[in-house]
Amino acid sequence: MKNTSIPKLTRRGMGVMYERGDGVAKDYAEAYKWYTLAAGKKQNVFGMVNREALVRRLTAEELAEGPRRARLFRGLEVAGSERVRLGDRTGAAFAKHH
Repeated sequence: MKNTSIPKLTRRGMGVMYERGDGVAKDYAEAYKWYTLAAGKKQNVFGMVNREALVRRLTAEELAEGPRRARLFRGLEVAGSERVRLGDRTGAAFAKHH
């Protein structure tokens, strides 16, 4: 599945779920990742607003980890010795690499 096939509002919704711990373990770095993906290259306002509000509560580690996860999801960063394949962009695949 290509990153662009996930609607921006769905990506934002994933961010909200991780920020609140709604049905998933609360994870601010993961929320940051999804808000960043929601913002996208065109800087979607919903993703940007949520991400900027979240940034105020992040630790230094979470602030470094969130963008790294977004790059990893997009396939722009190497996980271990292999590049993440398009079909491996799920939370389970991310956890497997870390």
